[in-house]
Parts: sequence; structure tokens; C-alpha cells
Amino acid sequence: MKEKKIIPLTMFQDLSEFDDIWYENFKFLFNKEESIKIKKYLKNIFDYDLITLSLPPKFNEEPEKIVVLFEKLNRTGIKLSTYDILVARLYKFINLREEWEILFSDSKNYHNILKFASFEMENTKVPFSFIQALVLSKDKSIRDKVLIKLDEKNINKNEYKRVIEIAEN
Repeated sequence: MKEKKIIPLTMFQDLSEFDDIWYENFKFLFNKEESIKIKKYLKNIFDYDLITLSLPPKFNEEPEKIVVLFEKLNRTGIKLSTYDILVARLYKFINLREEWEILFSDSKNYHNILKFASFEMENTKVPFSFIQALVLSKDKSIRDKVLIKLDEKNINKNEYKRVIEIAEN
């Protein structure tokens, strides 16, 4: 790793020892400019506060509580859309973000869909409309209160791919 100037992640296990490990083993691998840049970059990482929240499994049984929780957490931040909440809620059944990214990586086969999205992967209105179409096809409401309660019976990979095929043709 040293030959390739790769800093192992294990160095970050104990931040109190990081400087010792850096100076003893890695600093000499880099010129002064590189060393300063790396130290600044790592300082930004070390100083970044990451807030995590673990929810008990019971939250999966009561999706409306998840929405309330997200709304409380995001009052001062970016407001989560219903689509964002569905991405998190349905992750164990279908990775909606990944499915959307696949369409962009295979742009030859999904030109019409990308055109609907103005060729912008960040445009989640289109995949959200796919979800709404699926829900409508099952005679359900597309109100947010109903959408956030969806499960794998309503939205899964096969159903989503079916909507993609219809939308592309």
C-alpha cells in the first residue's frame, strides 16, 4: 500500500493515534504540498459531525411515524420529498435510486425516459411518476399518506421494470 501511496482506512480507527501513524509511516511518501493537502482533507473528514439515527423495526410497521420523524429532523434542512421517503422505506425490496441510475447508464435503450427527465438524473419527478402509475394501476390513491405505506406487493423490481418498459415504448 505504501508503494502505491494508499493510506489504509485502518489508520482512522483510533484518531488519537492517527498523527503518530501518519508521521511514522506515510508522511515521507508525499512531497510537502501533497502532505499539506492530504492533512487538510483528512482534517475536514475528522472534523465533520455525522449524525446517525437508528430506528427500531417497529417503525416499518408504522410508516407514518417515519414521515413525522423525518419532517421533524428536516425542519432546518432539506425537505424530504415523498419519493425520498419511499426510496428509504422500500430499499429492502427495490433500490429505486439504483434503478433510476441504471436507466442513465444504459441511455441507448432508455432514450425516451431520459428525455422525459430532461437528461438530468437528479430529476426524480419521472421515477416518482412511475411509482404513481404503478399505484394507480392497482386502484389505489396516490396521496402521500397512502404512498408512504406502500410495500413490496405494490412496488417491486418486476412491477417497476414493467412501468419502465411501458414508458419507454
